[in-house]
Amino acid sequence: MNNLIRLSETGKISGFECKRLISNGAKMPDARFLPKIHKDKAFYNLKVRPIVNCFGAYHYNLSKFIADRLVSIFQNSEFRIKDSFSLSTELRKVSSLGKTLFSLDIENLYPSVPLNESIDMAMELMERHNSLIGNKTQTRILFETCLKSEFEFEGQIYKQSNGISI
Repeated sequence: MNNLIRLSETGKISGFECKRLISNGAKMPDARFLPKIHKDKAFYNLKVRPIVNCFGAYHYNLSKFIADRLVSIFQNSEFRIKDSFSLSTELRKVSSLGKTLFSLDIENLYPSVPLNESIDMAMELMERHNSLIGNKTQTRILFETCLKSEFEFEGQIYKQSNGISI
């Protein structure tokens, strides 16, 4: 969190933002696993979906701050679809004559996301829109603080080294 204090001292974020982003008395994120019972033969080859609860964690406020910066970049994008209702509305406007619509199910989507490449892409986008939080190094540290975090499961502490958690 020294990085946040430096950002405040150099005027890259306000003192108010700095205090808001530094969590005092935060908890360690905890993990739980939901069974994927909707998959074929689920009870013979049980697969689980890992979920990390970061609410109240040391990086929770910082994650929301970064997410708000990213959302503001996409706010008016022609490629942005707010939710499934918006998607349904937009699809009704398109003639389906001679077109095929399909969807994909990517196995282990979140754990398969390459973190470093994702951070690079997000930083490049933020840089193009003048939304970096300080300089590139400072912004990378903030992303890594949020995405390469630790979590607890059954009393053991684990570090997220690749992929993202739900």
